[in-house]
Amino acid sequence: MKFDWDIRAVILTIAAFQAITVSGLLLFQSIKQNSKTYRLLAFFLLAMTAVLSEHIAGWLNLYVGQQLTYFPFGESFLFAPLAYLYVKSVTNYQYRFTKKDLLHFLPAGIYLTVHLFVWFQPLQVKQHFIDLLFRYKWQTAEGYGNAFVFTFYLYKIIRHFNAYLKWLPDEFSNTEKLKLTWVRNFIILLVFYYIVFIGFGIASLINWYGYKTQFWLYLMLAVTIYYISAYGYAHINKLKVVFDHNNANPVQSAVFEMPNPVTMVKVGLLQTEPGKEEDYGLTSAAKDDPNATSLKYAGQAIKEAILNHLQNEQVYLNPDLTLHQLSDEIGKPTYIITQVIKNEMGMNFNDLINSYRVDAVIRKIKQGEHKTYSLLGIAYNCGFNSKATFNRAFKKAKKMAPTVFIGNL
Repeated sequence: MKFDWDIRAVILTIAAFQAITVSGLLLFQSIKQNSKTYRLLAFFLLAMTAVLSEHIAGWLNLYVGQQLTYFPFGESFLFAPLAYLYVKSVTNYQYRFTKKDLLHFLPAGIYLTVHLFVWFQPLQVKQHFIDLLFRYKWQTAEGYGNAFVFTFYLYKIIRHFNAYLKWLPDEFSNTEKLKLTWVRNFIILLVFYYIVFIGFGIASLINWYGYKTQFWLYLMLAVTIYYISAYGYAHINKLKVVFDHNNANPVQSAVFEMPNPVTMVKVGLLQTEPGKEEDYGLTSAAKDDPNATSLKYAGQAIKEAILNHLQNEQVYLNPDLTLHQLSDEIGKPTYIITQVIKNEMGMNFNDLINSYRVDAVIRKIKQGEHKTYSLLGIAYNCGFNSKATFNRAFKKAKKMAPTVFIGNL
C-alpha cells in the first residue's frame, strides 16, 4: 500500500492526534470529578476527529480495496447535538442527561445503522447495496440531512447562549466572569466552520470539485479542532451557574400579603404595556376585585423595601451578590424582585446594584480617597470585581469615564 503522505496530511493528522490526546485527558477528569461537561467536550472532540479521519484515510490510500468504503465517520449527525449539549452543561452545572436527550441522536443512529450495515458486507454485496442506495438518492438525502442537522443545532446553540447572556444581568451583580468568553469563541469558530461547510456543499451542487480541493474544508475543520482541544481543556468551566432556558421565566404569578381585609391577593407578573406600569401587571380577576385599588401600591412597597435594604445593609459591597441572596434577605421570591426592578425602576438587577456601587465610588472620590488609593482599588472596595465592569458601569451611570469625572471636580 502506497501512502500519499504530504504536508496536508501531516497538518490534519496532528490536529486529530491532539484532539484524541485532549479527549483522553478530559475523560480522565470526567471520571475523577464526575463531570458531564468534561465528558461531553471529549465526545464532541472525538466526533469531530472522526469526521477529519475520513479525509486523512483518503490521503493514506486506506480506501484502496474498498475496506473503508461506507465506514460511519459520523458527520454533523453526531458532533452537532454533542456541541449543543456541551453548551447546555456549561451554562447549567446541574444539567443531567435524560432519556429525552437520546432523541438528539436519532439522526446519528439512523446514519450509523445504515453505514455499519453496508460496511460490514462482503465487497460484492457492499457494492450492490451502494448501487441500490445511490439509485434511491440516499447520498443526496444524507447530504441534505447532514446540512439540516448542523443548521438546526447551531441555531439552538446560538439561541441558548444568547438567552443565557440576557439572563445574567437579572441574576448577578457582577457578570464579567460569567459571560463565558471561551464558549462564545467556541460558537464563533463553529459558525465559521459552518459557513465553509455550507459553501462547499453548495459548490458541489453546482460543479463537483476534486478530492484535493476538499482539503480546504477539512483544514477549517482541523483549525476548529486545534482551537477547541487546546483552549477547551485550558478553560474548563468551574462556575456553578444554573441556567435552564426552558424555565428562564419560572412563574407568571405571585401572592402578595396586603395590610387589608383581603390578606392575600393573586397578582399576575406579566410584562405591562407601556404607559400602564401603574397596573403592575394585575390579572383581570385582581383588577375587578373591590380591594384591588390598594394593589397598585404593592410594587412600590417592594421597591421601597429593596432600596431601603440596599441603602441600610450596603449589600452591594459584596462582589458576589446575586438575585437569590437579595431575595432571601428581603423575603420575596426572585421573580417578584426581578419584575419590580424592571417595572418600577426601569432596569435590571445588575444595573441596579452597579448604580449603588458607582455612587459609593463617587462618595469616596469626593472624600479624596483617589489621592491615596488607586481608582481600581476604590472600585474593588465598592463591590466591583473587574476594571472593565467598573468602567462600563460608571460610563452607563454618569455618561462619562471615571477619569473624566475626577478631572471635572
